[in-house]
Amino acid sequence: AVGHRSGFMMIVTIAKIYFNEVENAKRVEWIYTPALPQRLVPTVDFGDLFVTPGLAVSEHLFNKSFIMVRKYPSDWIQPRDPQQYPPILMEISIREQIYFDWCPAECDGTVTY
Repeated sequence: AVGHRSGFMMIVTIAKIYFNEVENAKRVEWIYTPALPQRLVPTVDFGDLFVTPGLAVSEHLFNKSFIMVRKYPSDWIQPRDPQQYPPILMEISIREQIYFDWCPAECDGTVTY
């Protein structure tokens, strides 16, 4: 789940879903606790990103989630021209704390503006 909490943007795990072959059923393990959310990406890397609504997908066959973000400066006074800060696709593993951008630091965004 993605949301704003305590002044920061967060992406957290709310549940884990397992398939039980013996019972031929899915099992849901709810793990979200409001007091101590399990973050998939640390606040330092995700806390001030600007998420693009509607541009997220979860591919749980591969245990991954993808989300489109913009890395605007955290200073609200600086200009935030969309052409200067193109959208970047972020890949996030839902089983391990592994995440990365589909764009090296010097690229012009995953998607051209």
